[in-house]
Order: sequence, then C-alpha cells, then structure tokens
Amino acid sequence: MKREALLKIADLAKINLNEQETERFVADLNAIVDYAARLQKVDVTDVEPMVYPIFGQITPLKEDVVMPSLSQADALKEASQIEAGHFRVPKTIEG
Repeated sequence: MKREALLKIADLAKINLNEQETERFVADLNAIVDYAARLQKVDVTDVEPMVYPIFGQITPLKEDVVMPSLSQADALKEASQIEAGHFRVPKTIEG
C-alpha cells in the first residue's frame, strides 16, 4: 500500500495519523497484503473443506446476556455531526 492510499483512507475514516503512525501502518498493511498473497499461492486442491476449524468439535453457542452499554449521550458525544439524536454521516451511495 502506498502512503497516499493510506492517508486517503485515514482521511475518509476521519483518523489523524502522525508521521510515525503513517509509516508503521503502511509497513503493517503491506505485510498483511504480502501474507495474503502468499496464502493465495498455497495449493489446496486435495484439501477437503472443514465446517469446524477443530476436527470433531462443535463450537457451542453462548447464551445471549444483556450487558451494560453506552447511553445515547455518551455514544454521540464525540460525533462530528448529530441530527435528531442520531449520527449524521455523509451520503455514500448514489441514487
């Protein structure tokens, strides 16, 4: 990933990166992309797909438990734009 692409993504995400963070993220993201490219080259022709990553084990479902969450005011306090008690975001889809 080029530095300019990372800075554009950071700008779209409204993330401010200093020079040191920019260089570190460019290196980290390039390492991730390189690793993914290496994985794409692995021949898995004779490998049977697995439903569960650990052979013979089924991951048990956890019970839903209500836990404390942010209040609406706390969730919105860092928002750059608020409208009628909700986050206001730029339109991203045409039509």
